Amino acid sequence: METQTLHAHAERFRAGAAEGDSLWMRICRIAHGIARAEFRFDAAEAEDIAQEMALRAFRHAAENEINLSWICAGTRFLCIDRMRSFDAQNRAIARYGSDLESRRVHAQELSNALAPVIALLPHPCRDLIRRYYWAGMTWSEIDAALESGHRCSQYQMKKCLDALRAKMDRAAQFQVIARS
Repeated sequence: METQTLHAHAERFRAGAAEGDSLWMRICRIAHGIARAEFRFDAAEAEDIAQEMALRAFRHAAENEINLSWICAGTRFLCIDRMRSFDAQNRAIARYGSDLESRRVHAQELSNALAPVIALLPHPCRDLIRRYYWAGMTWSEIDAALESGHRCSQYQMKKCLDALRAKMDRAAQFQVIARS
């Protein structure tokens, strides 16, 4: 299969677009419709998802083929990721209240307890943990920031958390030995 250029992808999409409709607007309209109809996001959130999907489509089209099903699936993944982020925020608010100070205190206590162990991890793991847990970034935002593939950061996080657990177990063993 020969590699197509971004221009070839743009032409293919333009052929299916309405008269005077740009490729960007067609992708945005499809993604916006999915976000509003299937996931019931408000207009501003749906617009944000649509623009992010259009950016991903243009980045992806430089090397790979894109089509309507790729755009629809990618939009659904973005919407699901955004809903999970909202759910996590709502759970945190329900658990700690909406008081920002109490959340800051809890995060500070947690970071003080884990900081020595996290400092022992390699830089990519520290960065990924910091982005997800302390910066509150979603998986799609982390993938975009790291310019990695779709869901790549989730796979890396699994490895990082396994390494963190191993370091925590070793630290706990040393504390038991030190107490005896």
